[in-house]
Amino acid sequence: MTINPPLASFSLVGSQTLSVVLKDALWAQKAYSFTITVVNTEPTFSSALPSTAVDANVGASTSYSLPSMSDFEGHTITVSYTLLTAGNTFTTFDSASNKFIFAPLTNAAVGTFTIQVTLKDGGTFKTS
Repeated sequence: MTINPPLASFSLVGSQTLSVVLKDALWAQKAYSFTITVVNTEPTFSSALPSTAVDANVGASTSYSLPSMSDFEGHTITVSYTLLTAGNTFTTFDSASNKFIFAPLTNAAVGTFTIQVTLKDGGTFKTS
């Protein structure tokens, strides 16, 4: 049996054509072709991110831990974030613990601030 292309080349997302040629001892042969669609499922949180208010007092720090994450294909997940509100200079993210740390130093940091969180796996899909 001959498989073309080799199975190891199916790491790409998208449709691939697989050709299989079966031969017997007398060299009689029959060829078959299949189309295989390789998908990449986007990474997810174990629970939805709540629209949560985190109280952070001036001069103190508080934190928020992201829920656990998973990827169906087992890819490594990268977390990134965007501070969507101007003036948010007191938020950091600890990627080792998947935790946001809020440490406002002055009253100028009082208000509501929005953060967009994005998960990315080794493929092409993101979820925010």
